Amino acid sequence: DGYCAAKVNLPDYPIVKIKTGQVTASGEGWAWDARFRADWADNVSPPIASGGGFTLHLNESENALAYIKEPCSQADADARFFLHVTPANPFSIPFNIPFNLMTPDRPPDRDNLDFDFADEYGELRGGKCRVQRRLPDYPIAQIKTGQFTDEGKIWEEAITLDGAR
Repeated sequence: DGYCAAKVNLPDYPIVKIKTGQVTASGEGWAWDARFRADWADNVSPPIASGGGFTLHLNESENALAYIKEPCSQADADARFFLHVTPANPFSIPFNIPFNLMTPDRPPDRDNLDFDFADEYGELRGGKCRVQRRLPDYPIAQIKTGQFTDEGKIWEEAITLDGAR
């Protein structure tokens, strides 16, 4: 009936990414790229904030901020996420920005960790979106996060932390 199937046993360790496909001898073909994350339900804190329909959670075991939304569609995940982290001690940020690139848009007192849903192993499955972004290892005073497009911010949330992390 024109149906083809293949089965491959996967290894027994946690999988982060699988790339599979089919290629002819001439190199033509297709590829399918899937990323997998462990179920974060046991790793995230209760929500510490919410914005844009996403609940925000600290994932202490992976030192990350998790964004979870349900119900969720691809349109909810398309806009770029901004994540600006202010350290408890401003000298915690590595000085890797040339002086002439510092502008009012990019103050040197915070880390700009903006990201795209797909780049950070975002997962949209069963009407639920989940993505998480690793946080810097230094103690954090404040996190500002949200989503934006070329037209501006869609949502924004500020989270004040005690810097003890």
